Amino acid sequence: MGWRILLPLYGPFAIHSYGLMIAIGFYLFLYFIQKDKRFKTLGLQDYFSTILFIGIIAGVVGARLLYILQEWHTLSSWYEVISMWKGGGSELGSVLLVLLSVSLYLYWHSISILSFFDLVALYAPIVQGVARLGCFFAGCCGGLVTTSWMHVVYTDVNSLAPLHIPLHPIQLYTFLLDMILFIFMHKVARVYLVRDGQLLSCYLFLSSTIRFSTGFLRNDRDMLFGVFSSNQVIALCVMGVAMSYLLYSTWYSYFCKERAL
Repeated sequence: MGWRILLPLYGPFAIHSYGLMIAIGFYLFLYFIQKDKRFKTLGLQDYFSTILFIGIIAGVVGARLLYILQEWHTLSSWYEVISMWKGGGSELGSVLLVLLSVSLYLYWHSISILSFFDLVALYAPIVQGVARLGCFFAGCCGGLVTTSWMHVVYTDVNSLAPLHIPLHPIQLYTFLLDMILFIFMHKVARVYLVRDGQLLSCYLFLSSTIRFSTGFLRNDRDMLFGVFSSNQVIALCVMGVAMSYLLYSTWYSYFCKERAL
């Protein structure tokens, strides 16, 4: 299989499955987030287009930067460094740079940073999940060799995956987990986590947990300490920070209620 290039246009230019899936993911994200009542409550109508522009640029740059830092030894030219359309990006790098850059913009315009990212956290799994489908079609971010009945074999010479070898379809595993995370954030988390920042910390913890756990089955691991990849180490750090804030905010809310009584 292999559907990396969907429609050749001219020379090196073509419609790639990876880019198409990211575009679909962002469209769904925009549609749902603007339908949410919190969108108007936060007064984002006049700022959202700029926030979106900053977020898209930061997401693409962050994803590519962390990927380059991890895979620099596999890149032979500057053309490969900037060839984002060929696949290759770090989900964690995207999340971290978006958090930083958008936070600075929100602070400048006196918009509640935690409230905004609580809203984003409800719909971010959509973008992540659909982007993983793009990875699956392109053959990047693939899984280890397996003898399991649940495998995928790439045969397209344009694929970024090893050809004619049964591999774990780790991208599909991640897509399913991201969709479960999306449902959990809407049906459970948003009901019980009402303090500013709790939805964001819950999302970061669970999303990083998915990245950490699925990392053991990926074939692009750059090992640190002989056990974990660099992405897994970053995921562990994010999990620690997110859980610390979630526990602190939960304790603080309970403490305030006790004092009020």
